[in-house]
Amino acid sequence: MGSTLGTGGGSSYRFDIAVSDPDTGNPQQAITKLDIVKDGGVVVQEHALATPSHTVRWQPVIEDTEAHYFFVRAWTVGGGEAPGADPSKPVAWLAPVWTGR
Repeated sequence: MGSTLGTGGGSSYRFDIAVSDPDTGNPQQAITKLDIVKDGGVVVQEHALATPSHTVRWQPVIEDTEAHYFFVRAWTVGGGEAPGADPSKPVAWLAPVWTGR
C-alpha cells in the first residue's frame, strides 16, 4: 500500500491483501470485515468474515476505469481500544494505492 501504479490505462486491479492482529489472545481484536474504498469514499468491494479472525487474506479483483486511488479499511469485534469504541466503525485505514490517473 502507499504506492502509485503505472499509467497503463488499465481497468482491472488485482489486490493481495493480508491483515493480521498479533494480539490473538484478545477476541475483541479479531477482524470482522475489510473493504476497499475509492475516490469520494465509495466502497467498491466488501469482505465480511463469517467467523472473526486475527489473520485475513483477501484477493479481490476490481474493474474500474475512473478511480484515482483505492484504500482498505478494517473492522474488529470490539471496535478498537479507544474510549467509546464502536464495532460498527472501522479501526484502521491503510495507505492508498494511487492508480496514476
